[in-house]
Amino acid sequence: MNFHENLAMDLFDGTVTGSFNYALEPMLKHIAAWRAGDLDTARKIWLGGGLMALHEFVYAEWGRLHVRYEIATWLRGFIDSPLMRSPMPKPHKNEVETLAHLLEAAGLSVRDHSDIRTVTDALPC
Repeated sequence: MNFHENLAMDLFDGTVTGSFNYALEPMLKHIAAWRAGDLDTARKIWLGGGLMALHEFVYAEWGRLHVRYEIATWLRGFIDSPLMRSPMPKPHKNEVETLAHLLEAAGLSVRDHSDIRTVTDALPC
């Protein structure tokens, strides 16, 4: 919640975020650029590199936050399923498609699109 404020105040000594599960590489580059005082590069990674748009979508609905963490982590190929145990809700097809697009726009690899379609065809809109 106070990620950038803590970076700006030099109070960032760690964080707990599911964002590292699916976007570790650009997140670490962003933090390193910020800490090095290279704010132009930090901004390029955050804004132009697609991290802001990705995180805005993931965090837009707090009730779906962990569902979106799971989807994004699955899309990256780091876990075997985007489904969480009951009573957690199932992902929506549009969430999977949007996250795949946003991950790719941030320069991150995703599963083969045919694998993604196999899963999304069985999901609600």
